[in-house]
Amino acid sequence: MVADFPRWQDTRKLSEAAGAAVRLHVDRQGSGPAVVLAHGFGGSARNFLPQARFLRSLHKVWLYDMRGHARSDAPTRCDAYGWPALLDDFHGVSVAASSDVANPVKRPLVVGGLSLGAATALFWSLQTPLAIDGLVLAAYPNSGETQRQWALDFAASIIDEGLEKAGNRFVWGSQAAYGNADAGMIRRGFMEHSPEALAAILRLALAKLPDIGSMVPALKELNIPTLILVGDNDTLSLAASRELASHIPNSRLAIIERAGHVVNLSQPEAVNQELARFLDYLASRQAHIT
Repeated sequence: MVADFPRWQDTRKLSEAAGAAVRLHVDRQGSGPAVVLAHGFGGSARNFLPQARFLRSLHKVWLYDMRGHARSDAPTRCDAYGWPALLDDFHGVSVAASSDVANPVKRPLVVGGLSLGAATALFWSLQTPLAIDGLVLAAYPNSGETQRQWALDFAASIIDEGLEKAGNRFVWGSQAAYGNADAGMIRRGFMEHSPEALAAILRLALAKLPDIGSMVPALKELNIPTLILVGDNDTLSLAASRELASHIPNSRLAIIERAGHVVNLSQPEAVNQELARFLDYLASRQAHIT
């Protein structure tokens, strides 16, 4: 079966062989079974600190800045920001998290992310389902022609007008796609990233986000316990989240009240409780299996 979703291609090994490895900033907190969380477009590892602080007493939480974001390297080649590269970075962090123990027995691994990070976690999970015990998809991004054009126009605006004006037009301004509360949170970290990197991710990743419908055969075979989180005010992700929940067999959809697109920052306590409930379920499931 061949499904239409992005795949990783060992680009990290190729870049290392060429002497141009991309160094990622990775933040590890706590101890216990590993949880890897990937932030959304224009964010950073800091976006998941409320969840890391909450979970770190029982879990080791792995956060990282995507390439081109915050404290990670920003390659100058535009083609370094397509899905294969983003997935390869996620693969590297997840493999390190799952093997971060002296005991050779496989440790439980939960992976997930927000928006762009959620898509990254999903695409990786579709290729390596046996390596994962649980999947968390928060604010899964919308796809389709409208999304594609938004991403391309946003990228052009970043290059032509700079981050401040482009961000005001497409993210935090009065006519932008996000609500006022989300916009303020997004803007705080947006300006620290490489403009060229953000434009390349918009063009090579978000503008090429596959429709969920094209992935249905693969989603129906994804027998991984999956928590799908979305804010009730997130008009960009509600439909996509409901569609994912309808296709992933062992999934649960949690709609968080009074939350927008950046659901984990909009309502951190509610999201933390959902994560705790999900991780408890995975632990009891694992105990039953063993």
